[in-house]
Amino acid sequence: MSDFLAIITCRNNSERLAGKTMAPIAGNPLLQWLIQRISDPQTGIGAQVVVATPADPANDPVEALCKKLGIPCHRRESNRDVVGEMDAVVQKYNPKFVMRCLADAPLQSTEVPRRVIHCLRKYPDRDLFFYFIPSWVQPVYGSGNFPITRRAWSTLAANAKGEEREHPDLWLNRNRHRFNILYHEGPSNWYYAHQDRIRLEVDWPEDLEMVRAVAEKGPGMLAPLVGKGGILPWLQQNEQYCKNAKLRREKTGPTVSYTNEEQGQWRNLMNKADFVLTWENEVLRPPDGRALQVFCQSGQCLLGWGIDGVLHSVDGSVIGHAPRLGCKCGAGGKWWKKVGG
Repeated sequence: MSDFLAIITCRNNSERLAGKTMAPIAGNPLLQWLIQRISDPQTGIGAQVVVATPADPANDPVEALCKKLGIPCHRRESNRDVVGEMDAVVQKYNPKFVMRCLADAPLQSTEVPRRVIHCLRKYPDRDLFFYFIPSWVQPVYGSGNFPITRRAWSTLAANAKGEEREHPDLWLNRNRHRFNILYHEGPSNWYYAHQDRIRLEVDWPEDLEMVRAVAEKGPGMLAPLVGKGGILPWLQQNEQYCKNAKLRREKTGPTVSYTNEEQGQWRNLMNKADFVLTWENEVLRPPDGRALQVFCQSGQCLLGWGIDGVLHSVDGSVIGHAPRLGCKCGAGGKWWKKVGG
């Protein structure tokens, strides 16, 4: 049995699109595709999956599907205390790592959670995983959450209050300072798209049509999110299926749900990071605690750390002036002493 528990929180009677989690997609209910996507050890994350759904009769089909698939189903009493209901599942299964999955985000990343688990195992003193990128650079909406350690979950469950009980990420992001964070360089630039271009959550009929296009005309429901043959590259080449992203902007997310002060605290924590881990498992360290991170023009790539008018670049060189600096995403950047301070 996996020590990584993925809890799918699911409501079949959504106000905006009732019955969406059981909507047929390429022969299977939407929820079934998500369960397979995150449980399959070969194509997915390989997590143990439990579905948590409210006790009202509208969710009986969800429980029936879980029974058919051999997946545990926790019938929760509260729609609002998501943390409390998830904690009941965590207490029962006692995992080392916990991740919340949204039932209306069936195309969530699988490669990133696998990487998070690998890194948290390698660095057992760390509790949370965050990308080392500016707060204004965000992955595609609906691409999924990060796993966290059981220690971090227990702290969250004991302290979250009010709206944080319904939205656990709110408490985690407001309280990053409580944890020892593993910072990691950002993923492929395919992972980023302006919110007017692509969103992956299913909240409206048009979103269901987008998912059906992925399933029937695109790479399929179990394809990776990024990289060769991935879902995001296909959607970026077929944006006619993503028109709803422009019509219905999300009212939540890091740039909306958190104050400038809170985002400033995130930057301060990043400034104190002792190292940043790359996808090649290289450890990048700032020259000292006074250095400030310097990113490319897109914000997706770390160029290095600036201090005393020079840039200590990620390749180990020390730069006093550079009109053009390359990076993985291609946006590039520049450095000169006047800007560097």
